[in-house]
This record gives sequence, C-alpha cells and structure tokens, in this order.
Amino acid sequence: MRLFKKIIQIALSVLLLLIICYPAQLQPLKVGLLFLIFALSFLAGIRIFLSTFTFFSLAIIAIYNFSNLFKFSLAGYPFAQFLNLFMATPLIFVIVISIAMRLFSQKSIAKLILWAGIYISIININAILIQSGWIPQNPMTALYTGRIGIHQGYVQIVDYGVYSLFFIFPFAFVMLSRRYLSLFFLIPANLLIVAVLLLTGRRALWLASVMAILVYLIMGLVTVGRTSTSRALFVRNLAGGSLLTLLLSFMAFRNTQTITKISNGLYARLTDAFIDKGSGGSVGIRASQEQVLLTQWLDAPIWGNGIAVPARLLRSQEFTSAYEAFYHALLYQLGLFGFILYAVPTLVVLFGLIWTIFRRDGNAYYIACGMGLLSILIGSYSNPYLGTFDALWMLFIPVMAFNQMNLDRRANQLEAGAESG
Repeated sequence: MRLFKKIIQIALSVLLLLIICYPAQLQPLKVGLLFLIFALSFLAGIRIFLSTFTFFSLAIIAIYNFSNLFKFSLAGYPFAQFLNLFMATPLIFVIVISIAMRLFSQKSIAKLILWAGIYISIININAILIQSGWIPQNPMTALYTGRIGIHQGYVQIVDYGVYSLFFIFPFAFVMLSRRYLSLFFLIPANLLIVAVLLLTGRRALWLASVMAILVYLIMGLVTVGRTSTSRALFVRNLAGGSLLTLLLSFMAFRNTQTITKISNGLYARLTDAFIDKGSGGSVGIRASQEQVLLTQWLDAPIWGNGIAVPARLLRSQEFTSAYEAFYHALLYQLGLFGFILYAVPTLVVLFGLIWTIFRRDGNAYYIACGMGLLSILIGSYSNPYLGTFDALWMLFIPVMAFNQMNLDRRANQLEAGAESG
C-alpha cells in the first residue's frame, strides 16, 4: 500500500503540473494519469470525505445540469460534449483534489502551485528573450507551446499556461505576505511571476490580479493590532507599498512623457473590447455579446435557454455556446434559477475562505485560495476561463480547501463536545 501511495503522489504531482502549465494540451497523457490515480487509489483504500455543504451543493447543481442537458437534447442539441464539462469534469476534480489533500500537506500543495508558476514564468521569459533576439534558440524552446507578439510599447503572450496566473499570482502574494513558506523560495517565485504577469499583455489578468491584491490589503488593514503577527504583517505591507509608490513616483518624475504614453496605452487596451469603436458606432465584442445574451435570456428567464443552445451571436464554430461574456452566457443558458445555484455556493466558498483572515489563527493557505478564487472570478467576467476542463482547477482547489476547512471544524466541534461530555 505504501508503494501505491508513493506512485499516486508522483502521478498526482505530474497531473496537476500538466493541468496548470499546459491547459488544453497533452490530454491523452492526462487521461492516462487519471486512470492510474483512480485505480491505485481504489486499491489503496483512499476514501473521499465531503462536507454536507459540498455534497449537497454539487449534487443539486449536477441534477439541474443533467435535466437541462437532457431536455434540450430532445430538441436535437448536442449532449455528450457538455455532459463532460458540466458533469464529469467537476466530479473528476473533486476526486483528484480530495486524493491530493489526503496524501499531501497544504504546504506541499502550495509548493506545487508555486513551482507551476515558476515554470510558466521561466519558459515564457525564455520565449520572449528568443523572440527579441537577445538569446539564441535553446532546448527550453521545445517546452513552449505558445507564441509571443512584440508590439510597439508592449509585449503580448499568447499561451494557455499564463491563464493559470489568475490564481497563482494572488496565491503567491499571500504566501509571501504571510511567510507561509521559506523566503528563499517565495521571493524569487514572486519576482518571476510578477515579471511574466506584466509581460502578458492580458488586460483581464492585470485587473483581476490588482483587484484581488487590493481586497487582501484592505482586509489586512482591518486586522491590524489584534496580534503581534498582524502588526508585523501590516508593517511589511506598508513598507512594500511605500517602496512601490516611491519607485513609480521616481519613474514618473524622470520620464513623465513615457509614463503618460504607457498609461494611455494600458487604458486603450483595457477598454477597447467593451466600448464603442469610433464614429462608426461599432460596439466592442464583449459588449455586443452581453446585449444579445441578455436579450435572449428574457425568452426563458427562469429555467434558461439550454446549456448546449447557442445564442444568435456565435463566438466559436467549434464550441458554439462559449462566450467571452461568461456570466451573461451562464444566465442565458441556465436561467436565473441555475445561475443562483452556481452563484450561492461559489460566494459561500469565496467569503468562507477569505474571511479566515479575521481569525487569530487565520490559515494562510485558505486565505491564499480565497484570493486566487476572487481573481479568477473577476477575470471570468470578460473571458470563459472557467469553461474548459483544465481551468476548473482554479475553482476546485478553493472548493476542496473550503470542504476541508468545514470537515476540520466539524471534527473539532465533535472533539470539544466529547471532552465536555
């Protein structure tokens, strides 16, 4: 059994790294690893424990999704493709992450996520340096599956792996802020991740990351003074924020014109998908999707138009019901009832995790998972990041962290009751 568990640990580590670093790629290898993990876990007798909240939330959502898919399959719409994404994938992630949390400590999982961030950063920085002509082709090039666009004033990375930074950057920031792991590991990891984050050219990634960090810092201010640890944390954050402010002020003083150009360029990139495109009055692609999806949602406001049913405006011929306006698409497809079924448990998980910051013994891993979840939820407003198999790790790592938190809390309550009895 010990050998089985060791093999499972290795397979889990490889699988999670592939899911995080190579989304939508190497799928046959991932499927093979899944079968190996499930088979050996069954033989090793590894049990899955779900809290009452997690079990009933997932069960109700699964029943509603199946009913939605079955109903519209009778009208001739595809069934299998969506059954995989809306039914099988959540079940797979629940089992895989549950097994991981049984065999790994929270620190081990945190290290795995950060190592994935380091890997993504290194191969992308290497690709940028090659594309810029600063270094020659090297063996690391074979590991890179994206492409680099070097434009006037900015670099744009087109690589599925960088989407994982929605979760990884806030997660890494909290890890560093709370010194959850060794600083010799956390400092270079954060520097690499920040570097590639700035180079991605991804508007949603920038906004989501900044907003998640701001929420974390604001919530951290509320806890100042409760313990010596919170005071030290406040001092570190204040020092870091002051240093960043001085650096930006110095840059602005030295080169105001350049800063202005950069700011104008960032503003244009952050808004050009949402606002009118000049005198012709053409609306940004996301804004037009929102209009169509909201208009057609009113045709079936309670139960939805169907998960597999595309709206009048198509984003992709291969996946006809996927839209950048992700939440509008969910509302259109699932209706108000289905949207609430998704929203309520997700918000409970989100607030349950980030609210641990107010506890004296606040668990840094849970707080980091909460901030990572907040970031990807913000980012998903303008892109269907959570509409693929691989990207759902950013949802289910926090879900299963919250599940474990509830299980631990219940166990402590039972233990306290037994002692008092």
